[in-house]
Amino acid sequence: MNSYNFTIVGSYIVFIVLFLLIVGTTIFSYRKTIPPISKTKRNLLILLRITSLSILLFLIFNPILNITSSKDILPQISYFVDNSQSILGLENQNENKLNDLIKDLKNQLSNNEGNVFRFDSEVIKIENEQLDSLDFLGNYTNLSAVISKISSFSFRDNNVASVIITDGNYNQGRNPLIDIDYSNTPVFIIGVGDTITNPDIALYNILTNKIAYVNSAIPVDISIEVNSIDTGKVILILYENNISIDTIDFNIFQNQKQYNAVFEYIPKSSGNKRISVKAISNFEEKNLKNNQITEFIKVFDDKRNVCLISGSPNLDLTFLSQVLSSKDNINLSKIIQRKQSELYNSNLEKELTESQLLILNNFPNRFTDVRLIDRIKIELKKGKPLLYMFGPDVDISKLKSFAEYLPFEIISHNPREFQVQANIVESSIGESILRFKDTDENIWKDQPTILKTETFVKLKPSSKMLLNLKLNNNILNESMLISSEVNDSKVVAFMAYSLYRWKMLGYAKDIANNKNPGIDLYDELINNILKWLSLKDKESQFVVNTNKKEYSSGESIDFNAQLYDDSYNPIDEAEIGISIQNDSEIRDIILTSIGNGKYKSNISGLKKGTYSFKANAKYKNKIVGYDNGIFDVGETPLEFLKTDINEKLLKELAEKSGGKYFRISDVKSINDILKGNIDYKSIPSFTKQDIVFRDKIWLLIIPIILLSIEWFIRKRSSLL
Repeated sequence: MNSYNFTIVGSYIVFIVLFLLIVGTTIFSYRKTIPPISKTKRNLLILLRITSLSILLFLIFNPILNITSSKDILPQISYFVDNSQSILGLENQNENKLNDLIKDLKNQLSNNEGNVFRFDSEVIKIENEQLDSLDFLGNYTNLSAVISKISSFSFRDNNVASVIITDGNYNQGRNPLIDIDYSNTPVFIIGVGDTITNPDIALYNILTNKIAYVNSAIPVDISIEVNSIDTGKVILILYENNISIDTIDFNIFQNQKQYNAVFEYIPKSSGNKRISVKAISNFEEKNLKNNQITEFIKVFDDKRNVCLISGSPNLDLTFLSQVLSSKDNINLSKIIQRKQSELYNSNLEKELTESQLLILNNFPNRFTDVRLIDRIKIELKKGKPLLYMFGPDVDISKLKSFAEYLPFEIISHNPREFQVQANIVESSIGESILRFKDTDENIWKDQPTILKTETFVKLKPSSKMLLNLKLNNNILNESMLISSEVNDSKVVAFMAYSLYRWKMLGYAKDIANNKNPGIDLYDELINNILKWLSLKDKESQFVVNTNKKEYSSGESIDFNAQLYDDSYNPIDEAEIGISIQNDSEIRDIILTSIGNGKYKSNISGLKKGTYSFKANAKYKNKIVGYDNGIFDVGETPLEFLKTDINEKLLKELAEKSGGKYFRISDVKSINDILKGNIDYKSIPSFTKQDIVFRDKIWLLIIPIILLSIEWFIRKRSSLL
């Protein structure tokens, strides 16, 4: 049914008056013509002018025709069927009940209007006949996506109710109870699954560092849930790349469901490591697929060749050498001036060439050979990290030779020295260099004074002040500790010296006086600085990742890559090849460019096991990048971490939406659970259409044509 409404901008009275004025003046102007014309021609000219001017007047008043149409929208019911692996349960014990319910759903859809969706990790609308093709092989369950879909139905959809068939065990997305408040229609839920909890041990969380270092211990924290078991013993086995390396056992106590266990994992070699924990119990479990959990760790070998160069023997050098020599991950070499320009070290060239990190202490002094300075600059030019430690004997003029590699510029210098305390800069709180165990920034308030000359510097734009000075309890905005990072070049600079006082007059003094010494600030600070200097934080120019680390058998593995040149401009025309292998097979794939330096591809059909991959990028027949990684297939699908029905959640969802919850065993027909609970009413839907005549170009063309015809007739008739 349609209704119409015509409006103009302005007064109808004014419009009528102007129309009559057009008619009157036109008739009057053709009352007498020179020369006289026939009555027929005069009437034609009057009609042409009145019509053309009336159309123009019509358009000036911007007329609009409003057309309103209405139709009835029939009520709709939406059905959502869980297509994940867990809904069939162990050994497919729910298959017959579920098949009967789907047959009933097909009959229901054949008699009434409705929409049907399947869901696992995402919600997909399907045709009614596609219900027979549900395979229940989804690797994830995202219930929040279902609730969000229900909440997205608009008034015009007339979705009067929704029916969800699921076991309620979601493992993707957020808690669906958060989104159910946005649903404006009742949700009826049919629960599929066993309500009796079988004896079961589930490893449901593993927490550890994603990055570790050779011979450095990290914790591997395991969360365990025990169901329907009152007493017993569990053995946890820690594996590295499928090789057993440690075990922990614990006893199960009555009425306790949650347990935690912590392994100490010490990697012995670098590379990608697959860390897994498996639980073995002394009782029978139906579900063994949740007895193992896996994580992946990247292990770096942080062993470094450190070259310590000093202008003279001094206490700072002695203490620093002791700290560095005590660390297993450091190979220390020393180049020390002993008398004028003479050196203790006779292997200078070898030590500098093999060094991976340089430390300059109280260097250079006035006796330092310029050739040594130039040789050190060659190594710094390679981008080697630098720890610079100022000293009382530094020759400022020679120090300026290193200006391009230092994070500061010297403004003024006076060798006069004074005692200062370190003070942490507020903007640097939380920086990794200044982060210590079991303490905070207040530790600096209690540290002994150290020494500094009246040497004042200006920070370079790339530099950051970490510590400034406190003199007689007055904070000075002068640098004591500076860090800088430009591209891959890292520098840390101390502008004070006698740092050993922090250890001798602080930590060591407390030990001598039988006091609790707290942390060894000197050792930890040096350790933090060395670690920061050794790490390359810059993102690689070539990176290849899988979209996740664990896959179920048969699941597609997606590879994503990014490739950039030296200036970090994306490269789109490279050839990215990946070789995937485990103990029994090798597969190769080529990634496809999708623009902006990004590439992607996928592979499926991999058998159960742990796989490593190596990728290389070739651009203009030249290898420009390498990367590698590791992933796992089919060891512990998330869908089998919990296989009994989550009835508590499903009841709460149904209740909060205004619907009802039913067990599948109590449902004979879906129509029965909806009967009497839903108001099947059609709703009117109105659509409006506005026709704006001013926008119609042909209405402007008509008066132009009519006026042209009038002019032509007048011209032929010789009218003035």
